[in-house]
Amino acid sequence: MLRRFDPAAPVVGPGEPEHVLDIDDPWYGGMQDFEDCLTQIEAATAGVVAHLRATLHP
Repeated sequence: MLRRFDPAAPVVGPGEPEHVLDIDDPWYGGMQDFEDCLTQIEAATAGVVAHLRATLHP
């Protein structure tokens, strides 16, 4: 899940439900819902890049 790379996201332990890591769906909301979604995605991207760098160039 994308939000596992967000250091501010909730920590989900083994066997716990992962739905708390879902990206908020802004489709039927207003502009703020889209802003919140973008914030969640942007918060995880640095972690994704760091993971890829570590994986591709150990």
